[in-house]
Amino acid sequence: MKRLWIGLAVCAWWLPTVALAQTESTSGVSLSVVGGLAAASGQSADNWKASYSAGGEIDYRMAKEWALTGTLAYNESKPKYSTSTDKAKVIELGANVKYIISPSPTVLPHIRFGAGLYNRDVGSSTTETNFGVSGGAGVDFYLPDSPLGFTLAARFHRVFITSTSVQSGDWEYFNFWGGVRFRLG
Repeated sequence: MKRLWIGLAVCAWWLPTVALAQTESTSGVSLSVVGGLAAASGQSADNWKASYSAGGEIDYRMAKEWALTGTLAYNESKPKYSTSTDKAKVIELGANVKYIISPSPTVLPHIRFGAGLYNRDVGSSTTETNFGVSGGAGVDFYLPDSPLGFTLAARFHRVFITSTSVQSGDWEYFNFWGGVRFRLG
């Protein structure tokens, strides 16, 4: 966990310098450092409390309305009724297609859908990696004539569980994120 925070801190320090140096680039790449809430839903919400989420994303803009997005995120939940100190930790490595609705230079509302691998560690009970899907919506804001921006997003995840050692049914949760964006081109 410390490595994740150190990596995010280095990115937060280094990326503005890179972004300012490459404002004339036509690469169509943007980077985001995000954080917010992870809230279990469906059957998962019966056993787990909402907690925090942190991560990073890289967007490659293929066309005016389309982008590919890679996500690396850490999500955590604590048991709702148990006195156990076990936490549910989910690390997401995902890829999304993002459709940008009415793109402009400063405001980019979007919807997205994708898939990924989710590594779930539920304390002493189980650790496993499963396939999952995600979808959501958000908006990216950029300051005029600047590579610096902000992002807000809501995403839903459904992870297809292959074992029943912790729960029956799939793992579902929402992310509500806010963060800083850096346009590299």
